[in-house]
Amino acid sequence: MPEFRGGATLGLLSGFNPCKIFKKMYNSDMKHHYKRFGFTLAEVLITLGIIGIVAALTIPAVISNYKKKVIEVGMEKTYSDLTNLIKMSEVNNGSFIDWDYTLDSKSFITK
Repeated sequence: MPEFRGGATLGLLSGFNPCKIFKKMYNSDMKHHYKRFGFTLAEVLITLGIIGIVAALTIPAVISNYKKKVIEVGMEKTYSDLTNLIKMSEVNNGSFIDWDYTLDSKSFITK
């Protein structure tokens, strides 16, 4: 029978522990993964660059939508105010259908 490790034959594998061999192989292959504690400068700069590009693409759309919403809300408020003014005026002056539209604007508003 051929010799194996320190004179042991294949039939009598004394002192052979496969767990130790595989553990040693695993540790030697994976050793570099345990020594990294942070990010490199290049990784941080690339990440910041990607975030900057995404922000540059999305911020103008967000601002545009915000401005449209501000105008929409302002128009709704104006419409509501005018509707309330007409209703209050109808209480004092009757239905707006019966109002005298032949008056000049200053007299009409005063009345």
